[in-house]
Amino acid sequence: SSITKPLPFIIPHTKQYRSSWIIKTGLFVYDHLGGKTVIPKSKIINLNKDFPELLKNKFNKGFQYYDLQVDDKKLTELNALDAKKNNALILEDSKVLKVERLENYWKNYLEKNQIFLSKILINASGPWVNDVANNIIKIPSKDSIRLVKGSHIILNKLYDQEVAFTLQNKDKRVIFVIPYKSNFSLIGTTEIEVNSPENPKINNAEIEYLIKSVNNYFTKQISKKDIIKTYSGIRTLFESYK
Repeated sequence: SSITKPLPFIIPHTKQYRSSWIIKTGLFVYDHLGGKTVIPKSKIINLNKDFPELLKNKFNKGFQYYDLQVDDKKLTELNALDAKKNNALILEDSKVLKVERLENYWKNYLEKNQIFLSKILINASGPWVNDVANNIIKIPSKDSIRLVKGSHIILNKLYDQEVAFTLQNKDKRVIFVIPYKSNFSLIGTTEIEVNSPENPKINNAEIEYLIKSVNNYFTKQISKKDIIKTYSGIRTLFESYK
């Protein structure tokens, strides 16, 4: 069975944040960036007609585009299985203690006195990329890797339609309202720079930011008491030193 499914995204238009021609240009590039596809192209829609009473009356024009919703957990599992079929050695819960750079290969020291040689070493440690570079590989990056926290809130579903909404905000960022696990709506994400990747948690300012954005667009107003669950993650942003 497929681990992806097409999902329409709706951008309610407001002149206050971005003009129509900027959104049209962006969606035109988006439509043609991937070449030929069976996924429908973007279009202008009437929000009052297609989503009656769901959004506030001031939002009557919108843009629809498609993206794919993916089961990321399953995708990770399938990647590991495919690698194993191609003779990769998969080691779970195996901490790398240190590495040495020799003339033609890397020598990798793991827990339980395991030692492996490899021609290539890839630091794919996500938000721990700086720690691994500095303390295990001991070759600090020449570039700046920023850590940014993104937080989400989960509520009982705000609407029954199988669509997502892309909501523009005054700070020029967007957040998404996405159907989640049949009965819920997932709302996010925020963007806060942090110094450590450990134990990220949503804060009150982030909660207020997400609630305010949703309430600016939707007729049905939400509050903190509607939140069922929250989660936060750290993503890395790369920027070269000038």
